[in-house]
Amino acid sequence: MPPPDDGCHHNPNEDDENSPTSPLNFLDQNYQELHQNCLTENTLYNDELFPPDNSCIGLFDDESPEELVSDPKLIVDDVSRFDYAQGSVLETFWTNPQFRVTIDELIEACASGQRPENILVSLMQNHEKRNRNSQNNYDVGFYVFEMRSQSGRFSLEFFVDREPVAQTDLVWLREVMKFFRLEPGEYLIVPCTENPGEAASFVMSVFSKNETHFE
Repeated sequence: MPPPDDGCHHNPNEDDENSPTSPLNFLDQNYQELHQNCLTENTLYNDELFPPDNSCIGLFDDESPEELVSDPKLIVDDVSRFDYAQGSVLETFWTNPQFRVTIDELIEACASGQRPENILVSLMQNHEKRNRNSQNNYDVGFYVFEMRSQSGRFSLEFFVDREPVAQTDLVWLREVMKFFRLEPGEYLIVPCTENPGEAASFVMSVFSKNETHFE
């Protein structure tokens, strides 16, 4: 994606202050003098003031996306699973795989029993058989959100300020599972890793006491 046309770009001229030939002095250090001294003494420069503090940051203009372009967008055209990888809420969470579960009705005998839970979800990291012992596990888990009928993927806006109806901890195990109760309705299950950029094959299984549709 090319940079926006209306941005804050400054190409300093040679006569400008803080240009390559006339840099600003940092803590009274004069670059030209230091440079010439190193050449004369044939020595490398040792900066006794390193690492610098915040005062060494040059001048800049901080502008919001709305100030740079009239209609800022995080994604232009399309996005694939290779552009963003995993991560928990909210980082790149919305680009993770999304699975829909529909529960038509509850079976009364199961709903009124001592164990009211009616659905078991399992998330297992699927290592290649030949490399299974050498592959590391990630901290993984999943979130379950109540939803209404909608085609296509859910965008970032769907997850903002939306509380999950069920979730697991993000744990370092090959398989994470949870047995919980869901009322009749439509739900979205989103697996995730603890950190962005972690991608791996996995198998998600859903077991239910009720008539359930999974896609």
